[in-house]
Amino acid sequence: MDDKDLIGPLLPLGTIAAAIFALAISGIFIVAGVLIVGGILCLFGKFLLELFTQVMEEHEERKREDAKRAQQEAERAALAAKTAKRRVNYPIRASVILSLYERDEPATQPHPRKAMNDAKYDKDIPERSLIQRIAEQNRLRELRG
Repeated sequence: MDDKDLIGPLLPLGTIAAAIFALAISGIFIVAGVLIVGGILCLFGKFLLELFTQVMEEHEERKREDAKRAQQEAERAALAAKTAKRRVNYPIRASVILSLYERDEPATQPHPRKAMNDAKYDKDIPERSLIQRIAEQNRLRELRG
């Protein structure tokens, strides 16, 4: 028997085996490429999800801070309205004079008791107009400072 006689029938089998081997190798590379690209896309998607979550948390935080600030502003406005109403409806007493004088700097004001005595015993200036004048001076100081 000749070598050609042995190789002849096996030649198509070798070609088929080589083709199957080539397909298997290329399939492995295709699968590996798909896995690599899929992994990269998954990492990118995870990054985008974390970024979106962080942005949404910051947005919620800002909304909470804005709501808190608005509530504080409303409370201040309500307190100011209540204080203004109380100032109109109730008579001003000597303690108010003391509190108005205590807001000033110590170098520019007389002693609070002396101011009360002056207001009490000074017959030329009615008590109500003195208190209004002191309140106006303090408002002007607050606006300047």
